[in-house]
Amino acid sequence: MEEIEKFTIIDLNSLDNFIKVVRCPNCSYEFKCVGDRVICPKCKIIINLKEK
Repeated sequence: MEEIEKFTIIDLNSLDNFIKVVRCPNCSYEFKCVGDRVICPKCKIIINLKEK
């Protein structure tokens, strides 16, 4: 049997409007991200960017 692989194609040029620069409140590390909830790559805490 052949295995069927699924791929998701993401156009990175279209993400330019969604990329945010975030500074971690815990360790002050600055990084780029996309989304409402992100994990700091340095100290691994979850940052909720969604405004209430």
